[in-house]
Amino acid sequence: MYIKYIKYYKGEKTNPYANDEDKNKTALWEYERQFYHYVKDSIKDIEAFSLDPLNSLTSEMDAYNGTKYINPDVKAKIHPHFLGVLFNRYGKTSYSLSEIPKPFGEFVNKYYK
Repeated sequence: MYIKYIKYYKGEKTNPYANDEDKNKTALWEYERQFYHYVKDSIKDIEAFSLDPLNSLTSEMDAYNGTKYINPDVKAKIHPHFLGVLFNRYGKTSYSLSEIPKPFGEFVNKYYK
């Protein structure tokens, strides 16, 4: 049930992308693994970790983290909390968070299409 919200981590013990030339996949697998285990161990019920509380914040989140640049079909597949994790990690690659919304959206579209 939890796995439906993520793309790269499918419960493996070791990272199948560790030797992949695209190191972003290696990192995405690790972020998803951590997110999965946090949700599984802390929340126990993915429905308790629902999308509903965030619906009222959609426009604010879009302006803040670049989700307005993410294809709606892609966005529908990713839990908004995990998008927050990705944005945080992606933000570490820039000197200014104000510069990353569009490139972040493009990154998510590329890896979660």
